Amino acid sequence: MAKRGINIYKRKDGRWEGRYIQGRKISGDAKYGYVYGHSYSECREKLKSAEVQVKSPPKCKCTLTVKELFSLLLRDKAGEVKKSTLARYSFLINRHILPSLSDMPVSKLTADRLQSFLDEKRKNGSLRGGALSAKSVRDICVLIRSALRMASGTFASMQEPPHIKLPPCRQRKIQVFSDGEVQRIAAHAVAAPTPGSLGILLGLNTGLRLGELCGLKWQDVNAGKGMLHVQRTVERVAQEDGTTCLAVLTPKTESSNRWIPIPQEMMRVLKPDQRLPETYLLTGGEIIPDPRTMQNRYRALLKRIGVPYRNFHALRHTYATRCIEQGIDAKSVSELLGHSDVRTTLRLYVHASMDYKSKAVEAIGFLNNADIYAPVVYNPTLPAFPVCG
Repeated sequence: MAKRGINIYKRKDGRWEGRYIQGRKISGDAKYGYVYGHSYSECREKLKSAEVQVKSPPKCKCTLTVKELFSLLLRDKAGEVKKSTLARYSFLINRHILPSLSDMPVSKLTADRLQSFLDEKRKNGSLRGGALSAKSVRDICVLIRSALRMASGTFASMQEPPHIKLPPCRQRKIQVFSDGEVQRIAAHAVAAPTPGSLGILLGLNTGLRLGELCGLKWQDVNAGKGMLHVQRTVERVAQEDGTTCLAVLTPKTESSNRWIPIPQEMMRVLKPDQRLPETYLLTGGEIIPDPRTMQNRYRALLKRIGVPYRNFHALRHTYATRCIEQGIDAKSVSELLGHSDVRTTLRLYVHASMDYKSKAVEAIGFLNNADIYAPVVYNPTLPAFPVCG
């Protein structure tokens, strides 16, 4: 396809095609419009007219309320995001946004009004009373901006979403288990094998997320190659009535659908040849494992063996940290964990223990050469200070 001018191309059928930005999608990406002509000049004139119309669209006042706008937003998002993500959006809208702003005209959502609303949410927005987390406030703001961006692309009277000051999200301190704690957990899990201990062992030896562990079936285990296929996850999805239900979903990202190796000792514990392929690893049947049940079993095990509690994700953090300590490169660790970006691995999941840091510093060895500690013999003939002459 030959190019004759900016955003004007000649098609294979002989006609000319011009492309222009017609508006913006909810995601913020450009939404393109097209014009056609039998000659380059005709196409160029049509393109100019279309661009002028975009810059000066016919006046149309937005009469929607906030409730109506978010109803449209959820409808548009339904085909773009996962079911669990849509449920999260719906929860934030129904529990946090609509109770305060439902009947307000969208045109009245000024920067000051939105800032006041979010500040109040930050102070007293929790459903249990008290402050709402910075992450939840930021998620609410993202939804509001998406809705307003959609409105600005439809109604000429609407402006782009205003700038809003958001609370900073503090990075949580990632916790890992020490080598001694790992040995105690593993020894107890092997000595008293249960569905819960099996999941904990897998978490330590594979770094899988809790939902990925719950989604494993025996057909995902390739005993011959010593590999495990991660291809589904189990999550609790919020319902409109406020309850939740278990849902088997695709993994978090495309990179999360992966094959990972299993240590030989772990494979001997699993004994996959004695299992039915269609059954779940953590229940031994067709019943879907509940992440909450797995959490409770994990907490009980730590309490029973006297290991201080850390959340289930600490198993994943421990796995990633030990991989790095063993010299596995960050890119490989990223692929094992199912991250789409190696920077996520480096920033969030690789936290070397203090023992490892100490060993690394000792290994530098600038002062490890015994010769530098040889006694210094005083020579009175040498000047005390360098002589400059």
